[in-house]
Amino acid sequence: MNYHNTFVKTSMFFLAKRLVQLNKNPFLLKKFSETTVL
Repeated sequence: MNYHNTFVKTSMFFLAKRLVQLNKNPFLLKKFSETTVL
């Protein structure tokens, strides 16, 4: 269970980093949103 929590936190961290990068590029953000919705 502890391992799972660590994995989730790590995933969230990388996802947050990715979102920050996407926020700097509106086109990528739009593309990312479309692929996520689909």
